[in-house]
Amino acid sequence: YALALKSIENYQKARNVLSEYVNTSSVEIYKERAQKELANLAKLDSISLNVRDVELNGLEVNSENAEYSPYFVSNELYFTSTRESSMFERYDQPFSDIYKVNIKALKAESKSLNKLPAIINSAEVNEGSVTISPDGNTMVFAKGNPNDKRGRRSVDLFISVKKNGRWSTPTSLPINNPNAWDSSPAFNQSGQTIYFASDRPGGFGGSDIYRATLNARGRWADVTNMGEAINTAGDEMFPYVSPDNKLYFASDGHAGFGMLDLFVAENKAGNVTIKNLGPSFNSPSDDFGFVYSDYPFEGFFASN
Repeated sequence: YALALKSIENYQKARNVLSEYVNTSSVEIYKERAQKELANLAKLDSISLNVRDVELNGLEVNSENAEYSPYFVSNELYFTSTRESSMFERYDQPFSDIYKVNIKALKAESKSLNKLPAIINSAEVNEGSVTISPDGNTMVFAKGNPNDKRGRRSVDLFISVKKNGRWSTPTSLPINNPNAWDSSPAFNQSGQTIYFASDRPGGFGGSDIYRATLNARGRWADVTNMGEAINTAGDEMFPYVSPDNKLYFASDGHAGFGMLDLFVAENKAGNVTIKNLGPSFNSPSDDFGFVYSDYPFEGFFASN
């Protein structure tokens, strides 16, 4: 209830509800979360000062359906959209597919809008949250939630390689956990590390951000949780590594304005600092999927 109040900017009532809960709850794990959220609300005044001179505009590709998880490479913007005609019966909404569009001066050239080929976008399966390696030859994306299988936990990461200008048949990555939701991948600037979100056992709660590296045999391995400086009892997802090697991500567990907010993590000599991007980007609703197109002045993100 407190989180719902927070999502409509009724912060004082959210504080009252949480305070009462802390004083009456006997469930220690939820009591700790309530105390953490009270501490987050106490930081609202300070994170509200993280203001930047930002001009926000809706992109020409937006529709009545959802558009999210932008990824920019070589003047093309890849994104996920639920504008497919067939319906995902479990949630009574269209299946999601991956699209791309040419970008010029931060505007989408609508005539160039295309859905990725059927080898990537399977019929009646959800695809989304794509990342492409710096050399443009490797694509990793999330795929799952078919109508004939189990729900959230059927989402895994798949990899496809470009050969002679065409993407190969995607295969499941070995870093997937068969009993977890694995999604929102992002290559680092060298293409040797993938960051992703997963709700696999052993995390800090909800979905956490993990990383995996390419080993000497050319296989993705060594999955590592990014630790408690970044991950909370809430959800952390949609990582992105900027050209200056800062990790951007979305979270509802750090001090924010409502639901998912955009954050940036910076590692200096092993000391990780987390900063809310502030009200120039974040709203009481979900804000996520930040990427640069022209560092550090232009980029894209999704907002609800």
